[in-house]
Amino acid sequence: MITIRPITANDPYLASKLWNVVRDRDVFVQLNTANPVWLLEQPKAALVEILNDTNSLLVNCLRALRTDARSLIPYLLCPVSDTEYQARVNACLAWNADALKTDPTYYDVCIAGWWLWLHPLTTKMTFHKNTVPSLRAMQSHFIDYEADEIALYLQHVYQRFQRVRITNRPWLELTHEIVKTYNRKHVGVLFDARYASIDDQTVFKTQAEHMPWLTVVIAPYKTTIFTDWRGIYGTQHVGLYVHT
Repeated sequence: MITIRPITANDPYLASKLWNVVRDRDVFVQLNTANPVWLLEQPKAALVEILNDTNSLLVNCLRALRTDARSLIPYLLCPVSDTEYQARVNACLAWNADALKTDPTYYDVCIAGWWLWLHPLTTKMTFHKNTVPSLRAMQSHFIDYEADEIALYLQHVYQRFQRVRITNRPWLELTHEIVKTYNRKHVGVLFDARYASIDDQTVFKTQAEHMPWLTVVIAPYKTTIFTDWRGIYGTQHVGLYVHT
């Protein structure tokens, strides 16, 4: 069974560390989690951006944003608590995305709102003359903004994804496609080991060490699998490891 580690509040900071390493890559691939903070935090967009939304939660959210961004606002105003957080994580993990594949107009606004609440997002736009903080950080401050302003913020988030290729497939399958399609020397790959089983981590490490692209792994700190890779950041909770 895969253990899902909730997104931590310092992911935007980790993203800045990540982009110090992969900022010169023409192709950026996020293999196994659709947490968009990594993509949104990059200082300069890559020529090709691929986000692998394995459970289609991002697709569902983007449909909701495209159709009616205002409808998500009530789900973003919930106070932060451990109980609420875990309940929404469990609901998103248990959600079935089959209806998305048969009806192009379908989306679940409740799941979309909960997913956004769970994921810190940052964009390079301004909001009341201040840099937009993450949605998690904004929750206690939403009372200071009008609904129109919050909806505008969400529309900007949606627009950022217009040039992103979103895939919905097993990460190993996507890896094989990348090998065939792109000049691998110019590819940067992000793999979040916090969302992978030990077996998947082992398989990925073996694959990555035979590829001529730059690979960055987010893993629980002091993991035993990636410790022979170069560590570029570490706390008591998480570490970044690089293989080139």
